[in-house]
Amino acid sequence: MKIDSNSQKIILLSLGFFMLLMVMAVFHENGILNAYRFEQEQVKMKEENKGLRRQNDLLQEEIISLKSDSLLRLKKLPEKN
Repeated sequence: MKIDSNSQKIILLSLGFFMLLMVMAVFHENGILNAYRFEQEQVKMKEENKGLRRQNDLLQEEIISLKSDSLLRLKKLPEKN
């Protein structure tokens, strides 16, 4: 079976176009590599958020504790006449 030159050109152009699409899908700004990088950044940010939430909860507990301590001290102070 012999392939004529027009068929050969069509096949080569099709393969070239397919390769271009593959390169674009991987390396383009909205490609797979960028999506993977953004996903990794998102995972990192979620972990940081968890840490910040824990720290925030501890600080809120400390604030509540300090407020209740100061209220107890105020109640124990003798009144001035």
